[in-house]
This record gives sequence, structure tokens and C-alpha cells, in this order.
Amino acid sequence: MGSIRGKKVVNALSKGKLVILIDKNEHGKLISLVEKVTPEDINFMVTHAKGFLSVAMENSRANQLDFTSQNGVEHYNYHTFTVSVDVEGTTTGISAFERHDTIKALIDPNRKSEEFKRPGHVFPVLAHENGIYGKQSHTEVSLELAKRSGSYPAVVMCDLLNEKGELSSLKEMEEFSSRFELEIMQINDFLHDFIQSQPAFTVKKKSKVKTRNGEFDLISFSNKFDPLCDQILIHHSAYSKEITPVYIHEPCDQCQLKLCDCQLNLDKALTEIKRLGGGVCIFLKDRAEENSVLTLFGESHQTLIIRQILLAIGVSEISLQNNYALDHSLLKDIKIHSFESAAIVASGRGMRRDVV
Repeated sequence: MGSIRGKKVVNALSKGKLVILIDKNEHGKLISLVEKVTPEDINFMVTHAKGFLSVAMENSRANQLDFTSQNGVEHYNYHTFTVSVDVEGTTTGISAFERHDTIKALIDPNRKSEEFKRPGHVFPVLAHENGIYGKQSHTEVSLELAKRSGSYPAVVMCDLLNEKGELSSLKEMEEFSSRFELEIMQINDFLHDFIQSQPAFTVKKKSKVKTRNGEFDLISFSNKFDPLCDQILIHHSAYSKEITPVYIHEPCDQCQLKLCDCQLNLDKALTEIKRLGGGVCIFLKDRAEENSVLTLFGESHQTLIIRQILLAIGVSEISLQNNYALDHSLLKDIKIHSFESAAIVASGRGMRRDVV
């Protein structure tokens, strides 16, 4: 279920069809765009999916409507539900038609806060303020799919339950998908494509630094994955090179005790970069990634970061100057040439944190 499946899901949503999204815990939800949803869709959801019906939306719209979270809870590790609502003009608010009226009103720019009764029968759930980079649940992913379909970022969601009232298994969801001819997609498959295709690094600061190997540009990058700031040193001549020599340095466990060869390897690398007429030295941070979307890529997450940094400075062809292990499947738009020099062969792991 890669990019082709993602395109099929976006296409189905844009045509007003329902789709199934499955998270890493094999918990499935039936999804519909708020812009496209009909009373019949809502009735189908509660009749056949049988789970809890909610509406995913962004914080900005909830703030416009003065929707406050339930019990004042503002914790993004959990679903952030606002107080439930019914739009004015509804009676009980529970029918598929009246819930439809309320759901449509949520995205109507002419509707004001005072036009919603609280509590009600429609349950808005708010996406993380950083979107997919902050949290990777049905909520954030479905809103991204809505944007990709060219629609307002709000979706109706309903948990899929089986005949026993339990969460549907993967097999049961696939059978459900086949029976009703609905597109189905694993969230992790979409995330893999999303993270690889979206620019996540931007230049935070750029300055000139002098080393014993000459003058370099020191560039610091901020990113959407975490608060860490990766850095690179670029010899000025590298900007005109078609194939850029690249040396990758990553902290090792012995740096603090100065029991490693980090400083020696770094000095050797910068000397060689200057001799080659320019190049780039990438300094990678040691990441504790347990709560990051980068966990999807396992040990390959550093390759993803290296690719993002190279693309951010406009480098697409490199000659790797050390034997740093890269996942070449994540470097599809970076062409790697053989070493320009055999002088640097030490591992990239091991960088003095106080270098430069």
C-alpha cells in the first residue's frame, strides 16, 4: 500500500466516497470528507461501521468557534475532544440528518460560536498543532488526505466494529472493504511516502567560520521532526561542484571522555575536502527518537535526515568520503558516486560535540 494506494484514497475521497484508514495497532476507521459527506454516508457509518462517530478538525477552526476541550484537557498524547455540539435549528440532534446539519455547519465560515448548542451529538476531535510531525493518528493523517484532495481540512470518522461489537480485525476490515468496494490504506504506508516527499529542513542560521583547514560556511538547520539543530560545514568551492564530496560525522559514546578518534577523523576530513576543491561535512545529532515519526524508519532515519539536508542546500550528486552506512532506498533523488579519494575511510560515527 504505497503511493499508488495513497493516490487512490485521495481520488476516492475527492469523489465523495468513503475510505478505510488503519493505524499501526490495526485499528480501523471509516473516513469521509466533511465537504462531501451526506446524511446517507452518516447513516451508513453508524449502521455498518457501528463505532463512535467524530469529526476531525484543526485547532484554528475550533478556536474560531470557541470550542473548548472536554474537562480542560490539553494533552496531545491523547485524543483531544472538544465539548460535543449541535447546531441551532436541530431538535434532538441525533438523527443522521441533524448530525449532518451540525457537521456541515462546523466548516461554514458564516456560522458563529453562539449558533452551536453544548453539549450535543457531534464530537469534534482536534489534530495536533504540528500535524503529522506531532502525532500520527487517524486524525492528523485524514486531515492531510483532505488537503491533498483539495478539500476543507475536516473529516468524519467512525470506528469499525465487527458483528460481536469488538474492534474489527485486519481480515474483517479487508472483507468490509471488498464487500462495499471501499479503498483501504495503512497509515504507516502513507506516512512513509509523506515523510520522504515533504521538505522538513530549513536553514536556521548561516555564518562564516575559520578553521585550521581554511574558511567554511557553518549552516544550522531547524526541522519539523524534533527540536534538535543539525549543522554542516561547507567549503566555499563546493557550491560550484557538480559532484560534491560529503563526509558524515555522528557522535559516538566516547566523545565526552575523549577516548575516540573523532577530532582526528574530523581534521582529516576537512583537510581532504579542502584538497578536493570543496565539499560538505555533515554533523548529525544523536537522536532519542521514541516519540518521533522518524521511528517509522528505524536505524535508517539518519539517512532520511542526511537526504533532507543535502536537498536543502541543493546537492543532488555526492561522493561519500567515509564508510558511513546509508540506506540507499531512501536516497532515490541523491546520486552517489564512488570515493573521489581513498584518504578518508574511517567511520562517520564519532564527532566532538565542541568542534568548531
